[in-house]
Amino acid sequence: MNYIELSKEYNIEEIMIPQGMTRKNLRELDLRANYNVNAIAIVSNENLIISPSPDQVLREGDKLVVIGHRDDITEFANIK
Repeated sequence: MNYIELSKEYNIEEIMIPQGMTRKNLRELDLRANYNVNAIAIVSNENLIISPSPDQVLREGDKLVVIGHRDDITEFANIK
C-alpha cells in the first residue's frame, strides 16, 4: 500500500477496493459518511482519475486514493 503521511494523524493512502464495493459508484458508497474517508482519486487499469465524479463506478482491481485519519483509513482498508 502506498501512502503519504500528512501528519502524525492524517495520511493519503492507495487502497485496493474491497470486493463488496465493485460495481457500485462513489455516491452509493458515501465513503465520507460511512467510513470517514474521502476519495481523491481512483487508479483503474493504470489510469489515474483525479477528483472522481460521485457517479464513477468502481471495478474489480481498482484502487482508491483516500485521505483521512490513519485509524479510519486502516479500518476502511480492512473491509472485506
